[in-house]
Amino acid sequence: MRCGNACYPVAALHGRLRQRLLRWEQLAVMLWQYAGSPSAAGGELRFADAYRASNWAPEALRWATQNGIINGKGSGILDSTGQATRAETAQMLKNFMEKQ
Repeated sequence: MRCGNACYPVAALHGRLRQRLLRWEQLAVMLWQYAGSPSAAGGELRFADAYRASNWAPEALRWATQNGIINGKGSGILDSTGQATRAETAQMLKNFMEKQ
């Protein structure tokens, strides 16, 4: 499969995934920055645990949720500081690449 620049996020994460686990917010920020740090359309994060997000992550998390890259874990929980499993990381990357 040839995907050119669309594969960059996968390549950029390859080394990190071997060294340590990523949090949802870290992955959201990486994808957001790769996309050019676009503005998210207004408002707050609409999750019960939004207050737990690191102070550098809300804009990226808003963008990622508004664009369907992250949908949370159900029951109104985002778990932005939770560790992303391989499956969750793969789903976020797939969602991101489909939006490009």
